[in-house]
This record gives sequence, structure tokens and C-alpha cells, in this order.
Amino acid sequence: DSHAAVHGSHSQSHHDLHVELDEMKEAREEMQQDLVEQRNILYAKKKLREEMDLEREEQQHRAAELEEEKRVLREEAERVREQQRQWASEQQQMMETFMQQQRQMREEADKL
Repeated sequence: DSHAAVHGSHSQSHHDLHVELDEMKEAREEMQQDLVEQRNILYAKKKLREEMDLEREEQQHRAAELEEEKRVLREEAERVREQQRQWASEQQQMMETFMQQQRQMREEADKL
């Protein structure tokens, strides 16, 4: 019965077609799943990079603040040293003035 044979081969090829379609559908779903995973990975990388950039900015900001604090402290220390030099020089002058007065008083006493 050739009709049954034709029908049989037709249903066989029909079945094969279904199997192929199912395999293609599975393959497409896997590809979509891969794409989703890749997108998630890319997103996670982007987030991480943003966080690292932020962290780096914060560290640079902190470093700049520390540099500013050091600069202020150095200026302050320089002012203190300048003040100390001034006091030392004033003390020296007072001492010399005092010695001079002492000498003058002795000389005057010797005249008497």
C-alpha cells in the first residue's frame, strides 16, 4: 500500500520537523539565557567599576583634605617658630639693655 508508505514517510518527516523546531526553540532559549547572564555580568561589572571610581574619588578627596591639613599645620608651625625667634631676639635685646644699664650704673658709681 503505497499510500500508507507515503503517509508514513510524511508523518515521519513531520515528526522530524517538530523535533527540529523543538531543538531550535531550546537552542534559542539557551541563547537568550546566555544573553541574560552576559547582561547581568556586564551590569555587575559596570556597578563594580562605578563603586571603584567612587571609592577612588573619595580617597583622592581624603588625600587632598589631608594635604590641606598638613599645609595648615606647617604654616602654623612656621608661625610658632617665627614667634619664638622674635621672642628670643626681644629677650636678647632686653638682656643687652639690662647689661648696658648695669655697666652705666657701675661706671657712675665708680665716678663717685
